[in-house]
Amino acid sequence: MITQEQRLNIEERAVELLKTVYDPEIPVDVYSLGLIYRIEADDDGVLHIDMTLTAPNCPAADFIV
Repeated sequence: MITQEQRLNIEERAVELLKTVYDPEIPVDVYSLGLIYRIEADDDGVLHIDMTLTAPNCPAADFIV
């Protein structure tokens, strides 16, 4: 089981990393685009992220995920 501080550190690090993932068609990162809905570390430190893509048939979906 992780502490609340560890959970926050994991989630903050995830945001930092998500800000380095750019949509290849738009020169903006997926976090700043608002494509991330939830970032949450569970009690075991496993990170769960809910997100969407810029379009339903996004050709870069495999790359982004």
